[in-house]
Amino acid sequence: NVPGPVAGEWLETLGVEGAAALAACMNRRPPVDIRVNTLKTDRPSLQASLKEEGVETTLGDEIETHLEVIGRANLLNTQAFRDGLFEVQDRSSQAMCAALPLSPGMTVVDLCAGAGGKSLALAARGVMVRATDVRSRALDELKKRTRRAGASVVVEQPSQADMVLVDAPCSGSGRLRRNPAIRWGLTDQRHLRTQAELMLEASDFVRPGGMLVYATCSLFSRENEHPTPPGFKATASQTLWPHIDGSDGFYWRVMTRV
Repeated sequence: NVPGPVAGEWLETLGVEGAAALAACMNRRPPVDIRVNTLKTDRPSLQASLKEEGVETTLGDEIETHLEVIGRANLLNTQAFRDGLFEVQDRSSQAMCAALPLSPGMTVVDLCAGAGGKSLALAARGVMVRATDVRSRALDELKKRTRRAGASVVVEQPSQADMVLVDAPCSGSGRLRRNPAIRWGLTDQRHLRTQAELMLEASDFVRPGGMLVYATCSLFSRENEHPTPPGFKATASQTLWPHIDGSDGFYWRVMTRV
């Protein structure tokens, strides 16, 4: 149930069995994942608090901040949510934020922050996050979430930083099971120019020796394989596949300024 070129790419990348497994996974209900706000609590404590409110969870995999909700629950109506103890966030975004080579005191610019899920996850690791986005309503939501989480995130124009994150607009092909309607007319061509421009723009804000991180929720090679900007060296990359990793489809690349 995807356009021919999309099926063709995934068949070529994954083989027949892998593409069939991906297709089956994309047609199942996705899990509900939450990120423990370690600025205020830890995973066992949050799990116990949610259980008292009737919300059952199971421990995630290797991500120390991850819990998966069992069954259905009105998470946003819990006292734990109102107290800022967690955020709803897919494990793919959590995995990237946990994997990035950060140290306390670093400054991070989140260039396409949206409502700030990744900004908050990075801030919980002890860095100072400066977030920006062209969507003012999303930034208003980020400010509310920041206050609730007690995080070090400020909304301002980008400037020189130790790390710049570009969570670029994309096809959303990695999130088909959460948004099935986008499969009709799904293409990797719509955002290519914007992605390339954002990566180059972001590179200007990286300090010498700093890092540029490019990420998408896409499983299309053309959206993920833009050239590394001049003066940078790719040091790590990762692609998460729903049928393999149990997360949304996601890609990120870390590039160091040399």
